[in-house]
Amino acid sequence: MNVLYKHIILLTFLCLSFSAFAQNENEYEGDLEFKSISPKKEKKKLDGKRKFNVHFKLGYNLSTVIGADVAIFNDTMTAIKNRQGLDSYQHAPTYFPYAGVDLSFNFSRKLSLTIGLNYNKLGWREVAKYNDNNVNYKFTARYDFHYINLGVSLQRHFNKNVSIYGGHTFSLLVKNDAALREIEVYRGDTLTNIKQIENFNQATGVSSVILLPQFFIGTHFGSDAIRFDIKAVYIHNFIHSAIKYSNIAIEAGVIIKLLRDYERKF
Repeated sequence: MNVLYKHIILLTFLCLSFSAFAQNENEYEGDLEFKSISPKKEKKKLDGKRKFNVHFKLGYNLSTVIGADVAIFNDTMTAIKNRQGLDSYQHAPTYFPYAGVDLSFNFSRKLSLTIGLNYNKLGWREVAKYNDNNVNYKFTARYDFHYINLGVSLQRHFNKNVSIYGGHTFSLLVKNDAALREIEVYRGDTLTNIKQIENFNQATGVSSVILLPQFFIGTHFGSDAIRFDIKAVYIHNFIHSAIKYSNIAIEAGVIIKLLRDYERKF
């Protein structure tokens, strides 16, 4: 009887132990199952291109003139240089700032239309120099044309970092000047130091074209927020239709975007 009682107690203990172990196994498997179906956090990824954005632009341009009448005037400059014994007398490029704000309308990740309001200043210089052991002479005439532009361009985006574009502006001439500077120094003493700014029309007797187009092509590249911009600008006969002076300029600066160009979604 005692032996049977001992076997019953041992069997009961084994059953209870197995039941407890099985319960622990079920809880562990349940915990694994719970963990396996819990959602994982996903990183935000770039989705479609934003439908609308605002771009601020700022930079400098290198501006000069080309054309048939420029070549003719170069001959006149050479004759003056030879007659007066100057070392040089020639056209020279000049540097001007530009600035603007554009609104971009993106049709897709690859194509967008840009409309903007911009300011730029174009022109050129004429520089005469003479230097020897005793005399240093320099004459500079700088011609500045200030424009307010309403520009339209079509942009092609190869990826989110590189784009090319082309278009033109409706440009309004708001001001033009002729800035003259003459300096002559003899053995360290300044004999002549003249600086004056005149209205271009009054200085030359030519009434400039008020409204005309500027044609341009360019590229911009960089990050999604800040990009470097390089653009070539051309204006045909920009002084007067009868004067074959065309302006060509290279602009370089930065574009700062108000919004990220590509929206981020899960």
